[in-house]
Amino acid sequence: MRIRKVPEWKPIVTTGDLGDEIGAFWRAMKGENKSANTLDTYGESCRQFADWMAGHSNEATHPTECENIRRGHVDDWLGHLRDREGNALLESSTINNRFRGLQRFFAWWAGEAGPEVVSPMARIKPPKVVDLMPRVLTDEQIGALLAQCSGRSFEDVRDTAIIRVFGDTGLRSSELGGMRHGPDVQDLHIGRGEIYVLGKGGKDRKVQISSKTVAALDIYLRAWRKHRVRDSGFLWLGLRGPLTSSGILQMLHARGDAVGIGNLHPHDLRHVWRDRAERAGLSQDQMMALGGWSSPAMLARYARTTRNERALEAAKQAAVGDRW
Repeated sequence: MRIRKVPEWKPIVTTGDLGDEIGAFWRAMKGENKSANTLDTYGESCRQFADWMAGHSNEATHPTECENIRRGHVDDWLGHLRDREGNALLESSTINNRFRGLQRFFAWWAGEAGPEVVSPMARIKPPKVVDLMPRVLTDEQIGALLAQCSGRSFEDVRDTAIIRVFGDTGLRSSELGGMRHGPDVQDLHIGRGEIYVLGKGGKDRKVQISSKTVAALDIYLRAWRKHRVRDSGFLWLGLRGPLTSSGILQMLHARGDAVGIGNLHPHDLRHVWRDRAERAGLSQDQMMALGGWSSPAMLARYARTTRNERALEAAKQAAVGDRW
């Protein structure tokens, strides 16, 4: 039986019951078998809200007792997030995720507290998400990323393999981070050039990896076999144990910043895979099967950048304005 990797919960300490209730909510969601990525999203949203409320010394204006929290407190927090992000490319999607995570918590809390209790977020509309075209990295940018981690340290060979797997398969961060590797179960079948994936909603699939990715994984596995926590049962390792989704994100941020690619995210590499797969002639059904999409709507959103680039190229060839 395949055991999913789930994040560990770090208790939130607050004067009132907010921190304890968030912990109970997180454990309840874990008990409902929510994905590791969903647990991360819920936990981070609630933690940021609790930290912000607790960061104000005046308990009267910023209470940490759930029953005393009102809509205005949530509105103020959302405004704080907008000011803090300061980046229009990230603002709407990030704040929307934070909103929905906290909304899910308060809905759960109100249900646990009793039928007469109403969530402070009951009448708040979610922030609008600006439908920007996804960023698709160029081959030169991918090459710069790989060159940035071309050393021979454990982190270099690991990060090279991770970047290649992301770009070669379009895996989600939670899917890559949850890869098992041990005597009982292995998700990496390197001889066949395949990875077994447990995706969203417990749906499994297989993805193919190319020869360069296989070579990078072979190099990483030599280092993995010497790692002191290789018995953890997971493929991707950090200094003290399995590499978490947040650890993968921090690594990509650092590698991206080093070569001038700000806020590099696993989704950027998922966009790369989809873009290259479409250009290589894979059908919509094939990309949906390999990418783990259950609806063509999400795939269509990923394809917006490619369609726009093709339209631009066609417009250049047409040169309509040159006819006059």
